Amino acid sequence: MSEALAINYRDLINQYENVINYAMKTSDVFSVVSFKSKPYSVEIPITDNDELMKVLEEALIKKFVNSKGWPGTETRDNHRVISIYKCCRYSREELLKMPNFFFAFKDNLPEDICFYRNGIAWFVTTSHEEYAWIYNATIEDVKFLEANGIDYYYGLENVEYLLPR
Repeated sequence: MSEALAINYRDLINQYENVINYAMKTSDVFSVVSFKSKPYSVEIPITDNDELMKVLEEALIKKFVNSKGWPGTETRDNHRVISIYKCCRYSREELLKMPNFFFAFKDNLPEDICFYRNGIAWFVTTSHEEYAWIYNATIEDVKFLEANGIDYYYGLENVEYLLPR
């Protein structure tokens, strides 16, 4: 498919478990973005979500400190940490025990959960804006959305957001 899909964000919130299960089973890794806590000069930064995310430490691949951009978002300051986790049964089960990541600002969760296939972001969210997109959607992706009553529309240009390295 040549066009990206814009996803109804409220539908994602309402179908959280189904979406997380599907995304985790069809992705290699996922990322979330946390705000650094003051003081910003700490070598190993403390983030607002460290305590909550400890349960996923076993699946943590890497953290990128002082990030100004990630799929779907650019910012002026660099007080963000992008955490990359592997998608596996353990991380999926732990993620599903947590509050709804699509409603991140409500529960003080890391924001902008994003899923990658082969190093390219395919499912991208900007949680504070309540935006979500699927890039390079497969037929299976579209069937999943339709089967779960998740509204979407075509018309966005496909882009490639690469996994940070």
